[in-house]
Amino acid sequence: CCIGPAIHCRRVRTAHGLAYSTAMIPGRNDSRSTSWRWIAGIWFAGGLCDACQTVLSMRAEGKTLPWPPIFACELASWIPWALATPVVIAAARRYPLFRGISVRAVGIHLLLFATVAAVTETWSTGLQMVFNPWQNPGRPAFLDTWTMMCLYQAITFLTAYALIVTVTFIMDAKASMAQQMTEAARLNEELSNAQLAALRRQIDPHFLYNTLNSIA
Repeated sequence: CCIGPAIHCRRVRTAHGLAYSTAMIPGRNDSRSTSWRWIAGIWFAGGLCDACQTVLSMRAEGKTLPWPPIFACELASWIPWALATPVVIAAARRYPLFRGISVRAVGIHLLLFATVAAVTETWSTGLQMVFNPWQNPGRPAFLDTWTMMCLYQAITFLTAYALIVTVTFIMDAKASMAQQMTEAARLNEELSNAQLAALRRQIDPHFLYNTLNSIA
């Protein structure tokens, strides 16, 4: 019997009846699934590095501001990107930029990138205004802070978006290649089974008896 959601059973008719062959072909939920655990872990590691770099740079410049609020705000500023990653992955699969690129696909990705970047900067600006981790004398103006952070983070966000799209393409290509290899192995196995069945049929006693009778 065949057990497991990723195994599809196919019946192959041979000379001696029905034989079952199993093909380890992953279903869509297995090959296309997006693991929130991996996404959260990767973005947490990236945010941790960014927060540590910000705090170390502040210390290197001789500033003596309390580092926990700065560290927390820098780390939390990457939350929108973590939440938007599945959406970017889905867009990269539906509108690929490496195969069959089109003006529509480019436009959709540019719009999605601008949306994610704008939401992220709005979130980061809100953190700056609420917690004021850099201890500015007055509350920073929203528009000025938002514009400054957009200009400062544009290249970083573009790199992050490009990395998500590229990694999605590489992982999907790898999964597709593995599936093709599995399918080729299954076809080779079926061919070998068919050849073996034909050979067994030729050496069957009834086959030999009928052959000798026909010769006689």
